[in-house]
Amino acid sequence: ISDVVAGVVAALETSEISGKKPDGAKPAVRLFNLGNTHPVTVSDFVSVLEKHLGKTAIREYVPMPKTGDVPFTHADVSRAASELGYAPHTSLDEGLRKFAEWYLDFCAGSACAEIQAYKPS
Repeated sequence: ISDVVAGVVAALETSEISGKKPDGAKPAVRLFNLGNTHPVTVSDFVSVLEKHLGKTAIREYVPMPKTGDVPFTHADVSRAASELGYAPHTSLDEGLRKFAEWYLDFCAGSACAEIQAYKPS
């Protein structure tokens, strides 16, 4: 999350002032792909999350749909790197460890009982 936040802040700090220009033109819209540049499978992602939460996920493997999903993905951050100096440095393991620490602290006691009791149908 911290890498993406850094990218969003860099985009804001380098953007033009919003609103119409004196000639009526609007600032250019800029789109950046922010994320990690190392591909990871969903299964590996879940395994790392299990490790940091101390829980075992209930996994149900289904055939890959012919359209709409991919076996793995990663971000092409080349535009963000060249225009914003974006360079993600947080590993999946470190990022999920930090998330798990936050989540376990935030949901201590019964603060997240409804979320934790959720069972997909």
